[in-house]
Amino acid sequence: MKHGRRLTMEEKKFLAKQGYEAKNFLRIKKTAEYYEFLEVYSGKILTVRR
Repeated sequence: MKHGRRLTMEEKKFLAKQGYEAKNFLRIKKTAEYYEFLEVYSGKILTVRR
């Protein structure tokens, strides 16, 4: 499993705008089209378009 990185302020605001609690996520991948976040407690991967 990939290890996640801490979120930047921009990513925290983005997740809050999408309706997610930012403290529960780590960033796995950041591309021009989407983000991939790892939910810390469940281990599930969340893919969100920018």
